[in-house]
Amino acid sequence: MTRRIYFEVAALTLVLNLVSTGVLGQDIQAQDRVGFEASVSSDSSGLFEFVYEVTNIRAAGAISRVTIDISRSAGGLALVGKDLPNGLGFQRELSAAVLGDPSATVVLPVGLAAPTGWSTSQAVDGTAVWFGDGRASFVAVGQTARGFKIISHGIPGIRVFTARPYINVNDLPIRPPDGADDVDRYLAEVEAAKDTAGARGLTIGPVAPPQEFDAMSFLGTIVNYEEQAYSLGWIRSAESKRRMDLGFSDALAALKNDDPDTARRALADIASEIDRDAGRALSPEAVSLLRFNIDYLIKVAHLKLEPTIDWLPPPSIIYGTKLGSAQLNATSSVPGSFVYSPVAGTVLGAGSRTLSVTFTPNDSVNYAVATSAVLLQVTKRTPSITWANPGAITAGATLGPGQLNASVNAPGILTYTPPAGTLMTAGLRTLTVTFSPYDDVDYTSATATVTLSVNAMPIPGDLNGDGKIDCLDVALVNAALGKRSGQTGFDARADVNQDHLVDVRDLAFVTQKLPAGTKCP
Repeated sequence: MTRRIYFEVAALTLVLNLVSTGVLGQDIQAQDRVGFEASVSSDSSGLFEFVYEVTNIRAAGAISRVTIDISRSAGGLALVGKDLPNGLGFQRELSAAVLGDPSATVVLPVGLAAPTGWSTSQAVDGTAVWFGDGRASFVAVGQTARGFKIISHGIPGIRVFTARPYINVNDLPIRPPDGADDVDRYLAEVEAAKDTAGARGLTIGPVAPPQEFDAMSFLGTIVNYEEQAYSLGWIRSAESKRRMDLGFSDALAALKNDDPDTARRALADIASEIDRDAGRALSPEAVSLLRFNIDYLIKVAHLKLEPTIDWLPPPSIIYGTKLGSAQLNATSSVPGSFVYSPVAGTVLGAGSRTLSVTFTPNDSVNYAVATSAVLLQVTKRTPSITWANPGAITAGATLGPGQLNASVNAPGILTYTPPAGTLMTAGLRTLTVTFSPYDDVDYTSATATVTLSVNAMPIPGDLNGDGKIDCLDVALVNAALGKRSGQTGFDARADVNQDHLVDVRDLAFVTQKLPAGTKCP
Protein backbone atom coordinates (compact mmCIF):
# COMPACT_ATOMS: atom_id res chain seq x y z
CA MET A 1 0.00 0.00 0.00
CA THR A 2 1.85 3.13 -1.19
CA ARG A 3 1.24 6.84 -1.34
CA ARG A 4 3.36 9.80 -2.41
CA ILE A 5 2.71 12.86 -0.29
CA TYR A 6 3.64 16.27 -1.74
CA PHE A 7 3.35 19.10 0.70
CA GLU A 8 2.20 22.62 -0.11
CA VAL A 9 4.57 25.59 -0.24
CA ALA A 10 2.72 27.37 2.52
CA ALA A 11 3.20 25.94 6.00
CA LEU A 12 0.35 23.63 6.85
CA THR A 13 -0.54 23.36 10.52
CA LEU A 14 -2.61 20.42 11.67
CA VAL A 15 -3.53 20.02 15.29
CA LEU A 16 -3.70 16.27 15.84
CA ASN A 17 -5.49 14.49 18.60
CA LEU A 18 -3.48 11.27 18.32
CA VAL A 19 -2.65 10.05 21.77
CA SER A 20 -1.57 6.62 20.51
CA THR A 21 1.02 8.07 18.10
CA GLY A 22 2.67 10.41 20.55
CA VAL A 23 2.16 13.54 18.40
CA LEU A 24 -0.61 15.16 20.44
CA GLY A 25 -0.63 18.88 20.01
CA GLN A 26 2.38 19.10 17.69
CA ASP A 27 2.48 21.51 14.76
CA ILE A 28 3.23 19.46 11.68
CA GLN A 29 4.88 21.49 8.94
CA ALA A 30 5.99 20.22 5.56
CA GLN A 31 6.83 21.72 2.20
CA ASP A 32 6.54 20.74 -1.41
CA ARG A 33 10.28 20.22 -1.60
CA VAL A 34 10.18 16.60 -0.43
CA GLY A 35 7.97 13.67 -1.44
CA PHE A 36 7.49 10.79 0.96
CA GLU A 37 6.10 7.41 -0.04
CA ALA A 38 5.15 4.60 2.38
CA SER A 39 4.21 0.96 1.81
CA VAL A 40 2.96 -1.39 4.52
CA SER A 41 2.63 -5.16 4.48
CA SER A 42 2.00 -7.81 7.12
CA ASP A 43 2.62 -11.52 7.45
CA SER A 44 0.52 -14.16 9.19
CA SER A 45 2.43 -13.74 12.47
CA GLY A 46 1.39 -10.09 12.78
CA LEU A 47 4.81 -8.68 11.85
CA PHE A 48 4.53 -5.45 9.86
CA GLU A 49 7.03 -4.17 7.31
CA PHE A 50 7.08 -0.44 6.58
CA VAL A 51 9.10 0.59 3.53
CA TYR A 52 9.66 4.23 2.54
CA GLU A 53 10.83 6.18 -0.47
CA VAL A 54 12.14 9.73 -0.25
CA THR A 55 12.07 12.01 -3.29
CA ASN A 56 13.92 15.32 -3.41
CA ILE A 57 11.61 17.55 -5.41
CA ARG A 58 13.38 20.86 -4.88
CA ALA A 59 14.86 20.87 -1.42
CA ALA A 60 17.49 23.39 -0.36
CA GLY A 61 20.13 20.73 -0.87
CA ALA A 62 20.71 17.02 -1.22
CA ILE A 63 18.81 15.12 1.47
CA SER A 64 21.23 13.48 3.87
CA ARG A 65 19.12 12.57 6.91
CA VAL A 66 15.65 11.03 7.37
CA THR A 67 13.86 10.23 10.64
CA ILE A 68 10.56 8.61 11.64
CA ASP A 69 9.10 8.66 15.14
CA ILE A 70 9.08 5.21 16.78
CA SER A 71 8.54 6.29 20.39
CA ARG A 72 6.20 4.26 22.60
CA SER A 73 3.48 6.14 24.42
CA ALA A 74 3.02 5.61 28.15
CA GLY A 75 -0.14 3.56 27.60
CA GLY A 76 1.30 1.51 24.76
CA LEU A 77 1.72 -2.23 24.93
CA ALA A 78 5.29 -3.46 25.48
CA LEU A 79 5.85 -5.38 22.26
CA VAL A 80 8.14 -8.34 21.66
CA GLY A 81 11.43 -7.31 20.09
CA LYS A 82 13.43 -10.52 20.12
CA ASP A 83 14.75 -11.72 16.75
CA LEU A 84 13.37 -8.76 14.76
CA PRO A 85 15.44 -8.74 11.55
CA ASN A 86 17.84 -5.94 10.72
CA GLY A 87 19.10 -5.33 7.22
CA LEU A 88 21.59 -3.39 5.17
CA GLY A 89 23.26 -0.42 6.89
CA PHE A 90 22.08 -1.20 10.43
CA GLN A 91 24.43 0.25 13.05
CA ARG A 92 24.15 -2.36 15.78
CA GLU A 93 26.61 -0.86 18.27
CA LEU A 94 25.17 2.64 17.89
CA SER A 95 21.60 1.38 18.45
CA ALA A 96 22.72 -0.65 21.45
CA ALA A 97 24.33 2.42 22.96
CA VAL A 98 21.13 4.44 22.41
CA LEU A 99 18.93 1.76 23.97
CA GLY A 100 21.28 1.63 26.95
CA ASP A 101 21.15 5.38 27.49
CA PRO A 102 18.85 6.08 30.48
CA SER A 103 17.96 9.49 29.02
CA ALA A 104 16.80 8.00 25.70
CA THR A 105 13.11 8.10 24.80
CA VAL A 106 11.41 4.71 25.11
CA VAL A 107 10.83 3.25 21.67
CA LEU A 108 9.03 0.32 20.05
CA PRO A 109 11.22 -2.69 19.31
CA VAL A 110 12.03 -2.44 15.60
CA GLY A 111 14.25 -3.91 12.96
CA LEU A 112 15.86 -1.40 10.60
CA ALA A 113 17.39 -1.44 7.14
CA ALA A 114 18.73 1.29 4.87
CA PRO A 115 19.25 1.87 1.15
CA THR A 116 22.68 1.21 -0.30
CA GLY A 117 25.05 3.98 0.78
CA TRP A 118 23.04 4.80 3.90
CA SER A 119 23.26 3.77 7.53
CA THR A 120 20.48 3.44 10.07
CA SER A 121 20.15 3.41 13.82
CA GLN A 122 17.90 4.39 16.68
CA ALA A 123 18.29 7.84 18.20
CA VAL A 124 17.94 9.09 21.77
CA ASP A 125 15.00 11.30 20.75
CA GLY A 126 12.86 8.21 20.03
CA THR A 127 13.26 8.13 16.26
CA ALA A 128 14.58 5.74 13.68
CA VAL A 129 17.23 7.70 11.79
CA TRP A 130 18.85 7.11 8.41
CA PHE A 131 21.91 9.09 7.30
CA GLY A 132 23.82 9.07 4.07
CA ASP A 133 27.34 7.72 4.31
CA GLY A 134 28.68 10.37 1.92
CA ARG A 135 27.63 13.01 -0.56
CA ALA A 136 27.49 10.43 -3.33
CA SER A 137 24.61 8.71 -1.55
CA PHE A 138 22.65 11.88 -0.65
CA VAL A 139 19.35 12.36 -2.46
CA ALA A 140 19.89 15.18 -4.93
CA VAL A 141 17.08 17.22 -6.46
CA GLY A 142 15.05 15.03 -8.82
CA GLN A 143 16.30 11.81 -7.27
CA THR A 144 14.55 9.14 -5.19
CA ALA A 145 16.07 6.86 -2.57
CA ARG A 146 14.26 3.61 -1.82
CA GLY A 147 14.62 1.02 0.91
CA PHE A 148 14.22 2.88 4.20
CA LYS A 149 12.69 0.05 6.19
CA ILE A 150 11.13 -0.57 9.62
CA ILE A 151 10.00 -4.00 10.80
CA SER A 152 7.88 -4.17 13.95
CA HIS A 153 4.96 -5.83 15.72
CA GLY A 154 3.48 -2.35 16.09
CA ILE A 155 0.30 -1.80 14.08
CA PRO A 156 0.13 1.04 11.51
CA GLY A 157 -0.52 4.49 12.93
CA ILE A 158 0.20 8.10 12.00
CA ARG A 159 3.81 9.07 12.62
CA VAL A 160 6.00 12.16 12.15
CA PHE A 161 8.84 12.04 9.65
CA THR A 162 11.60 14.52 8.87
CA ALA A 163 13.88 14.84 5.86
CA ARG A 164 16.86 17.20 6.10
CA PRO A 165 19.17 18.32 3.33
CA TYR A 166 22.91 18.50 3.79
CA ILE A 167 23.89 22.02 4.95
CA ASN A 168 27.37 23.44 5.36
CA VAL A 169 27.07 25.40 8.60
CA ASN A 170 29.73 27.79 7.39
CA ASP A 171 27.32 28.95 4.71
CA LEU A 172 24.58 29.77 7.21
CA PRO A 173 24.02 33.42 8.14
CA ILE A 174 24.47 32.58 11.80
CA ARG A 175 26.86 34.42 14.06
CA PRO A 176 29.53 32.10 15.42
CA PRO A 177 29.61 31.63 19.19
CA ASP A 178 31.32 34.43 21.12
CA GLY A 179 32.50 32.01 23.73
CA ALA A 180 31.65 28.89 25.69
CA ASP A 181 28.55 30.53 27.11
CA ASP A 182 27.27 31.22 23.60
CA VAL A 183 27.57 27.67 22.19
CA ASP A 184 24.02 26.65 23.08
CA ARG A 185 22.62 29.64 21.22
CA TYR A 186 24.71 28.84 18.19
CA LEU A 187 23.73 25.13 18.10
CA ALA A 188 20.05 25.98 18.56
CA GLU A 189 20.11 28.38 15.60
CA VAL A 190 21.91 25.80 13.46
CA GLU A 191 19.25 23.15 14.25
CA ALA A 192 16.49 25.65 13.55
CA ALA A 193 18.05 26.43 10.19
CA LYS A 194 18.25 22.76 9.33
CA ASP A 195 14.62 22.29 10.32
CA THR A 196 13.59 25.23 8.16
CA ALA A 197 15.51 23.85 5.18
CA GLY A 198 14.09 20.37 5.64
CA ALA A 199 10.61 18.85 5.56
CA ARG A 200 8.52 17.57 8.42
CA GLY A 201 5.26 15.76 7.86
CA LEU A 202 3.09 12.73 8.54
CA THR A 203 3.34 9.20 7.27
CA ILE A 204 2.46 5.65 8.32
CA GLY A 205 4.61 4.00 10.98
CA PRO A 206 4.43 1.40 13.75
CA VAL A 207 2.41 2.25 16.85
CA ALA A 208 2.07 0.16 20.01
CA PRO A 209 -1.50 -1.02 20.62
CA PRO A 210 -3.02 0.14 23.90
CA GLN A 211 -1.91 -1.76 26.97
CA GLU A 212 -5.44 -1.71 28.40
CA PHE A 213 -7.57 -2.73 25.45
CA ASP A 214 -11.15 -1.54 25.26
CA ALA A 215 -13.08 -2.22 22.07
CA MET A 216 -15.06 1.05 22.07
CA SER A 217 -11.98 3.13 22.87
CA PHE A 218 -9.99 1.45 20.11
CA LEU A 219 -12.86 2.00 17.68
CA GLY A 220 -12.67 5.67 18.67
CA THR A 221 -8.97 5.65 17.73
CA ILE A 222 -9.83 4.22 14.31
CA VAL A 223 -12.48 6.93 13.78
CA ASN A 224 -9.89 9.51 14.79
CA TYR A 225 -7.49 8.03 12.22
CA GLU A 226 -10.23 8.33 9.62
CA GLU A 227 -10.72 12.03 10.41
CA GLN A 228 -7.00 12.72 10.19
CA ALA A 229 -6.68 10.73 6.96
CA TYR A 230 -9.45 12.85 5.47
CA SER A 231 -7.74 16.07 6.60
CA LEU A 232 -4.45 14.89 5.10
CA GLY A 233 -6.07 14.10 1.77
CA TRP A 234 -5.55 10.35 2.10
CA ILE A 235 -9.34 9.92 1.86
CA ARG A 236 -10.11 11.67 -1.40
CA SER A 237 -13.87 11.15 -1.57
CA ALA A 238 -16.40 12.77 0.77
CA GLU A 239 -18.89 10.07 -0.21
CA SER A 240 -16.46 7.31 0.77
CA LYS A 241 -15.93 8.99 4.12
CA ARG A 242 -19.68 9.36 4.62
CA ARG A 243 -20.22 5.63 4.10
CA MET A 244 -17.42 4.79 6.52
CA ASP A 245 -18.86 7.21 9.09
CA LEU A 246 -22.20 5.41 8.93
CA GLY A 247 -20.51 2.04 9.34
CA PHE A 248 -18.42 3.20 12.29
CA SER A 249 -21.56 4.65 13.89
CA ASP A 250 -23.34 1.29 13.52
CA ALA A 251 -20.36 -0.60 14.95
CA LEU A 252 -20.11 1.75 17.94
CA ALA A 253 -23.84 1.43 18.68
CA ALA A 254 -23.60 -2.36 18.49
CA LEU A 255 -20.67 -2.43 20.92
CA LYS A 256 -22.58 -0.22 23.34
CA ASN A 257 -25.50 -2.65 23.11
CA ASP A 258 -23.20 -5.63 23.71
CA ASP A 259 -23.97 -6.99 20.24
CA PRO A 260 -20.61 -8.23 18.91
CA ASP A 261 -22.08 -9.97 15.86
CA THR A 262 -23.64 -6.75 14.55
CA ALA A 263 -20.45 -4.84 15.36
CA ARG A 264 -18.35 -7.34 13.45
CA ARG A 265 -20.65 -7.22 10.44
CA ALA A 266 -20.54 -3.43 10.40
CA LEU A 267 -16.73 -3.46 10.57
CA ALA A 268 -16.55 -6.17 7.90
CA ASP A 269 -18.72 -4.00 5.63
CA ILE A 270 -16.35 -1.07 6.19
CA ALA A 271 -13.38 -3.31 5.37
CA SER A 272 -15.10 -4.32 2.13
CA GLU A 273 -15.75 -0.64 1.31
CA ILE A 274 -12.07 0.11 1.91
CA ASP A 275 -10.96 -2.72 -0.35
CA ARG A 276 -13.34 -1.56 -3.07
CA ASP A 277 -12.31 2.11 -2.86
CA ALA A 278 -8.57 1.43 -2.59
CA GLY A 279 -6.63 3.39 -5.19
CA ARG A 280 -9.61 5.49 -6.26
CA ALA A 281 -11.14 7.21 -3.29
CA LEU A 282 -8.57 6.03 -0.76
CA SER A 283 -4.81 6.39 -0.84
CA PRO A 284 -2.73 3.41 0.22
CA GLU A 285 -1.97 5.23 3.50
CA ALA A 286 -5.68 5.37 4.27
CA VAL A 287 -6.15 1.73 3.29
CA SER A 288 -3.24 0.56 5.48
CA LEU A 289 -4.18 2.77 8.40
CA LEU A 290 -7.84 1.80 8.53
CA ARG A 291 -7.79 -1.79 7.26
CA PHE A 292 -5.06 -3.10 9.55
CA ASN A 293 -6.57 -1.40 12.61
CA ILE A 294 -10.05 -2.75 11.83
CA ASP A 295 -8.55 -6.23 11.50
CA TYR A 296 -6.80 -5.77 14.85
CA LEU A 297 -10.03 -4.67 16.53
CA ILE A 298 -11.97 -7.63 15.16
CA LYS A 299 -9.24 -10.03 16.28
CA VAL A 300 -8.50 -8.70 19.76
CA ALA A 301 -12.12 -7.94 20.64
CA HIS A 302 -13.10 -11.44 19.45
CA LEU A 303 -15.68 -10.04 17.05
CA LYS A 304 -15.20 -12.76 14.47
CA LEU A 305 -18.11 -14.97 13.51
CA GLU A 306 -18.02 -18.59 14.61
CA PRO A 307 -18.33 -20.87 11.56
CA THR A 308 -20.91 -23.65 11.75
CA ILE A 309 -19.43 -27.16 11.69
CA ASP A 310 -21.75 -30.02 10.74
CA TRP A 311 -20.46 -33.39 11.89
CA LEU A 312 -22.68 -36.30 12.88
CA PRO A 313 -21.35 -39.15 15.05
CA PRO A 314 -20.25 -41.82 12.55
CA PRO A 315 -21.47 -45.44 12.65
CA SER A 316 -19.48 -47.77 14.88
CA ILE A 317 -16.44 -49.53 13.47
CA ILE A 318 -14.61 -52.74 14.39
CA TYR A 319 -11.20 -52.58 16.02
CA GLY A 320 -8.49 -52.61 13.35
CA THR A 321 -10.40 -50.32 10.96
CA LYS A 322 -8.34 -47.28 9.97
CA LEU A 323 -9.95 -43.86 10.29
CA GLY A 324 -10.91 -42.42 6.91
CA SER A 325 -13.41 -40.30 5.05
CA ALA A 326 -16.33 -42.31 6.42
CA GLN A 327 -15.55 -40.96 9.89
CA LEU A 328 -13.58 -37.74 9.23
CA ASN A 329 -16.25 -36.01 7.14
CA ALA A 330 -17.07 -32.70 8.85
CA THR A 331 -18.39 -29.82 6.74
CA SER A 332 -18.61 -26.08 7.39
CA SER A 333 -20.82 -23.20 6.41
CA VAL A 334 -17.83 -21.30 4.96
CA PRO A 335 -14.77 -22.35 2.92
CA GLY A 336 -11.72 -23.43 4.87
CA SER A 337 -9.55 -26.35 5.92
CA PHE A 338 -10.06 -29.13 8.48
CA VAL A 339 -7.40 -30.71 10.69
CA TYR A 340 -8.54 -33.87 12.47
CA SER A 341 -7.30 -35.53 15.63
CA PRO A 342 -6.64 -38.41 15.47
CA VAL A 343 -5.56 -38.18 11.82
CA ALA A 344 -6.72 -40.34 8.95
CA GLY A 345 -5.13 -43.78 9.00
CA THR A 346 -5.15 -44.06 12.79
CA VAL A 347 -6.32 -47.35 14.32
CA LEU A 348 -8.26 -46.64 17.51
CA GLY A 349 -8.61 -49.00 20.46
CA ALA A 350 -11.99 -50.51 21.24
CA GLY A 351 -14.35 -48.38 23.29
CA SER A 352 -15.96 -44.94 23.07
CA ARG A 353 -13.47 -42.65 21.32
CA THR A 354 -13.53 -38.87 20.79
CA LEU A 355 -12.77 -37.47 17.34
CA SER A 356 -12.02 -33.74 17.17
CA VAL A 357 -11.55 -31.28 14.33
CA THR A 358 -10.11 -27.77 14.07
CA PHE A 359 -11.54 -25.71 11.24
CA THR A 360 -9.55 -22.74 9.89
CA PRO A 361 -11.64 -20.50 7.61
CA ASN A 362 -10.13 -19.04 4.46
CA ASP A 363 -11.60 -15.67 5.49
CA SER A 364 -9.62 -15.23 8.71
CA VAL A 365 -10.64 -11.59 9.02
CA ASN A 366 -14.35 -12.20 9.47
CA TYR A 367 -14.44 -15.76 10.79
CA ALA A 368 -12.79 -17.34 13.79
CA VAL A 369 -11.13 -20.72 14.03
CA ALA A 370 -13.72 -23.25 15.21
CA THR A 371 -13.57 -26.70 16.77
CA SER A 372 -15.95 -29.63 17.09
CA ALA A 373 -15.95 -33.19 18.38
CA VAL A 374 -17.98 -36.39 18.00
CA LEU A 375 -17.96 -39.79 19.67
CA LEU A 376 -17.09 -42.94 17.74
CA GLN A 377 -17.84 -46.42 19.08
CA VAL A 378 -15.12 -48.94 18.29
CA THR A 379 -16.31 -52.50 18.91
CA LYS A 380 -14.08 -55.45 19.74
CA ARG A 381 -12.89 -57.55 16.85
CA THR A 382 -13.79 -61.26 16.88
CA PRO A 383 -10.68 -63.19 15.82
CA SER A 384 -10.87 -65.55 12.86
CA ILE A 385 -9.91 -69.16 13.61
CA THR A 386 -8.71 -71.32 10.74
CA TRP A 387 -9.06 -75.09 11.39
CA ALA A 388 -9.76 -77.73 8.76
CA ASN A 389 -11.29 -81.14 9.53
CA PRO A 390 -8.32 -83.43 10.20
CA GLY A 391 -7.78 -86.74 8.45
CA ALA A 392 -9.25 -89.93 9.89
CA ILE A 393 -7.36 -91.83 12.55
CA THR A 394 -7.70 -95.33 13.96
CA ALA A 395 -9.28 -95.98 17.29
CA GLY A 396 -6.65 -96.17 20.01
CA ALA A 397 -4.60 -93.30 18.55
CA THR A 398 -4.04 -90.20 20.70
CA LEU A 399 -4.74 -86.57 19.73
CA GLY A 400 -1.73 -84.48 18.74
CA PRO A 401 -0.46 -81.77 16.38
CA GLY A 402 -1.91 -83.58 13.40
CA GLN A 403 -5.41 -82.86 14.67
CA LEU A 404 -5.00 -79.93 17.11
CA ASN A 405 -3.55 -77.45 14.63
CA ALA A 406 -5.90 -74.45 14.56
CA SER A 407 -4.47 -70.97 13.71
CA VAL A 408 -5.84 -67.50 14.54
CA ASN A 409 -5.23 -63.95 13.28
CA ALA A 410 -4.52 -62.45 16.72
CA PRO A 411 -2.08 -63.20 19.52
CA GLY A 412 -3.47 -65.31 22.33
CA ILE A 413 -3.91 -68.84 23.74
CA LEU A 414 -5.66 -71.81 22.07
CA THR A 415 -7.25 -74.34 24.41
CA TYR A 416 -8.45 -77.66 22.89
CA THR A 417 -11.22 -80.01 24.03
CA PRO A 418 -10.40 -82.91 24.21
CA PRO A 419 -6.79 -81.93 24.93
CA ALA A 420 -3.68 -83.30 23.33
CA GLY A 421 -2.85 -86.91 24.38
CA THR A 422 -6.48 -88.04 24.59
CA LEU A 423 -6.99 -91.71 23.50
CA MET A 424 -9.72 -91.70 20.86
CA THR A 425 -12.44 -94.31 20.44
CA ALA A 426 -14.06 -95.21 17.16
CA GLY A 427 -16.75 -92.97 15.69
CA LEU A 428 -17.29 -89.37 14.51
CA ARG A 429 -15.84 -87.12 17.20
CA THR A 430 -16.16 -83.33 17.67
CA LEU A 431 -13.02 -81.38 18.54
CA THR A 432 -13.40 -77.87 20.01
CA VAL A 433 -10.90 -75.01 20.41
CA THR A 434 -11.35 -71.87 22.53
CA PHE A 435 -9.21 -68.79 21.76
CA SER A 436 -8.39 -66.37 24.62
CA PRO A 437 -6.73 -63.16 23.31
CA TYR A 438 -3.84 -61.53 25.12
CA ASP A 439 -5.46 -58.15 24.23
CA ASP A 440 -8.90 -58.68 25.71
CA VAL A 441 -9.63 -54.93 25.39
CA ASP A 442 -9.70 -54.98 21.61
CA TYR A 443 -10.48 -58.64 20.85
CA THR A 444 -13.24 -61.03 21.94
CA SER A 445 -12.68 -64.70 22.72
CA ALA A 446 -13.66 -67.17 19.98
CA THR A 447 -14.42 -70.87 19.50
CA ALA A 448 -14.36 -73.27 16.59
CA THR A 449 -15.09 -76.98 16.05
CA VAL A 450 -14.10 -79.69 13.59
CA THR A 451 -15.20 -83.30 13.09
CA LEU A 452 -12.68 -86.13 13.39
CA SER A 453 -13.40 -89.59 11.98
CA VAL A 454 -11.97 -92.31 14.25
CA ASN A 455 -12.00 -95.66 12.51
CA ALA A 456 -12.47 -98.92 14.47
CA MET A 457 -9.33 -101.00 15.03
CA PRO A 458 -9.19 -103.79 12.34
CA ILE A 459 -9.91 -107.54 13.27
CA PRO A 460 -6.94 -109.81 12.56
CA GLY A 461 -7.87 -112.09 9.60
CA ASP A 462 -10.66 -109.77 8.36
CA LEU A 463 -8.85 -109.13 5.11
CA ASN A 464 -11.72 -107.44 3.25
CA GLY A 465 -12.59 -105.18 6.18
CA ASP A 466 -16.25 -106.13 6.45
CA GLY A 467 -15.98 -106.60 10.21
CA LYS A 468 -16.01 -110.40 10.24
CA ILE A 469 -13.83 -113.37 9.28
CA ASP A 470 -15.50 -115.74 6.85
CA CYS A 471 -14.98 -117.67 3.65
CA LEU A 472 -14.63 -114.47 1.64
CA ASP A 473 -11.39 -113.78 3.46
CA VAL A 474 -10.21 -117.36 2.82
CA ALA A 475 -11.09 -116.95 -0.86
CA LEU A 476 -9.03 -113.76 -1.02
CA VAL A 477 -5.93 -115.68 0.21
CA ASN A 478 -6.56 -118.60 -2.13
CA ALA A 479 -6.82 -116.23 -5.11
CA ALA A 480 -3.32 -114.87 -4.44
CA LEU A 481 -1.77 -118.08 -3.14
CA GLY A 482 1.78 -118.55 -4.36
CA LYS A 483 2.14 -114.99 -5.64
CA ARG A 484 5.04 -112.81 -4.67
CA SER A 485 5.05 -109.03 -4.35
CA GLY A 486 5.30 -107.53 -7.80
CA GLN A 487 3.72 -110.47 -9.54
CA THR A 488 0.38 -110.29 -11.26
CA GLY A 489 -2.36 -111.48 -8.90
CA PHE A 490 -0.43 -110.57 -5.72
CA ASP A 491 -2.84 -109.06 -3.13
CA ALA A 492 -1.16 -107.32 -0.20
CA ARG A 493 -4.24 -107.96 1.97
CA ALA A 494 -3.62 -111.70 1.67
CA ASP A 495 0.04 -111.32 2.77
CA VAL A 496 -0.94 -111.48 6.43
CA ASN A 497 2.60 -111.93 7.78
CA GLN A 498 3.89 -109.30 5.32
CA ASP A 499 6.79 -111.43 4.02
CA HIS A 500 5.96 -110.39 0.43
CA LEU A 501 4.70 -113.91 -0.38
CA VAL A 502 1.18 -115.29 -0.09
CA ASP A 503 1.61 -118.86 1.06
CA VAL A 504 0.09 -121.59 3.28
CA ARG A 505 1.13 -119.75 6.43
CA ASP A 506 -1.10 -116.86 5.45
CA LEU A 507 -3.90 -119.24 4.58
CA ALA A 508 -3.51 -121.12 7.89
CA PHE A 509 -3.72 -117.84 9.85
CA VAL A 510 -7.04 -116.88 8.28
CA THR A 511 -8.47 -120.42 8.46
CA GLN A 512 -7.70 -120.65 12.16
CA LYS A 513 -9.70 -117.42 12.75
CA LEU A 514 -12.87 -118.78 11.16
CA PRO A 515 -15.78 -119.30 13.51
CA ALA A 516 -16.06 -122.83 14.78
CA GLY A 517 -17.84 -125.16 12.39
CA THR A 518 -17.25 -122.94 9.33
CA LYS A 519 -16.39 -124.90 6.22
CA CYS A 520 -15.25 -123.15 3.08
CA PRO A 521 -15.17 -124.60 -0.45
